This record gives sequence, structure tokens and C-alpha cells, in this order.
Amino acid sequence: TRVTWIFQTATPGGQALGIWRIGLRAETALAASIGLGFWKRQISFEFPANGDYYSFGTVHITQGNQWDTVGHELGHAIYDLGDIGAFGGGSHKIDECYSDALALSEGWASYFSAWLSIALDDPDAKFEFMVPRRAPIRIENVPSDVCASPSNEWRVTSFFWDLIDLHDDGESSNETFARVWQALTGSHSGGLTAARAKLEQSGFDRNGIGLAWSLNFPAN
Repeated sequence: TRVTWIFQTATPGGQALGIWRIGLRAETALAASIGLGFWKRQISFEFPANGDYYSFGTVHITQGNQWDTVGHELGHAIYDLGDIGAFGGGSHKIDECYSDALALSEGWASYFSAWLSIALDDPDAKFEFMVPRRAPIRIENVPSDVCASPSNEWRVTSFFWDLIDLHDDGESSNETFARVWQALTGSHSGGLTAARAKLEQSGFDRNGIGLAWSLNFPAN
């Protein structure tokens, strides 16, 4: 006997199902890519929440159908569990520059969301819901008015994406999420420059990294 449940997106059940789908997708993808040995603490979801953010083991979500936002906030939790880097703090606008630590934290979380839900060969990889002021957030074709520095989260995301994606936009790196993870887990990097050094120390092709860097940070 097969039972099919249909939830409307606008209903609480539909919203909760959207969150569950991203959570399950993350667990499945991480298990296949790097294993779940790093997952030492429970991650909880609060819905509906008073905002979209991650804090002390809990992912707070306002709209479960916004797959990219759910993946981003869950990405913060995975970043925390893996001790990828510092978190930083303070207000931030996705197209501006701020601290290196905050840019790495926010940029990696979006990179994780992209890895979960966007095809690696998408020639116009983008987020649908995140930051309505600038939506869609294109990570394969970053607008030229976005601050071109490693202290900008949008370009941090696009740099990591360029390392693993399969679309040739001037660079041909085809590393894997697992390789990036293995290089950075436990590093507690203070920003993308420090993370880049860890990638190079772990054996990533320096020319490939340099090319991806120059495409995303032309003034750096």
C-alpha cells in the first residue's frame, strides 16, 4: 500500500516539509561525500522563527519553501560542526565588503547551499530567494558592482563554487566538495585568504586556485 501526502507550499505542513527536504538532502549528500563522523552534536530547526539565522545549534527559519535560505542557515551549522572558520559578527550586505571572518562564514554557508541544490554544470547558477533586494543572487556570473574583495561574502561563495563546479567560465577546476572540506575542516580559518593557504597546503593546484581567485577578486 502506498500513501501519498500532498502539502500546499503556503501551509505550515508544506513549509515544514520544505525544511525537512533540505535537511534530508544535506544528510544524504554529506554521508555520501565526507561521511557523518564530524556530526557530533544535534542540529535543531525552529519554525516558524522570528528571523532566518543560526545560533547555538539551532537553525531558525521563517519560510521553509525558500530552499536557498534554508540551505544557507543549515550551512552555518555544518560550518560550525566542521570548525571551518571563524564566524565574525555584525551587520552585512551581500554586495558590500566587511570583515574577512564574516565574509568567509556567510560565503561558505551559501556555497554549501549551492552544493546541495544547484547543478554543478549550471551555466547560470543562482539563488532564488536569498536577499530579495539583489535576487536572483548569481554565483556563476557575479554582477560587476559587487565589492571585489575576499571580504565580500558573495564573491567568497563564487570562489568556492568555481573550485567545484563543472561549468567552464574561464577556469576549469573540478575539485570536489569533499576535497575542499578535508582541507578546511578543523582549520578555524580567519578569512578566505587563510582558507586559500590551507587549500594550497593540502595539495590543490596553485594555478587553478590562482585563476579562480583572479576571476572573482580582480583587484586582489
